[in-house]
Amino acid sequence: MTEREALVCATICSGSEPVAFSTIRKTVGFHQEVVSRILRRLLNHRAIQKVGGGYKRVGR
Repeated sequence: MTEREALVCATICSGSEPVAFSTIRKTVGFHQEVVSRILRRLLNHRAIQKVGGGYKRVGR
């Protein structure tokens, strides 16, 4: 996992509620396309899941 992926993952895993894309983008400070690619990779590896209007850690 890259540093950027770890930062996005940590942002998502820090709370118990799903985190919106805009919140992730603002928190990590990356361009939206970078965040989109990272989220896609994390989803493909099943590290996170998309629920409703946000993302959460798998198993929560």
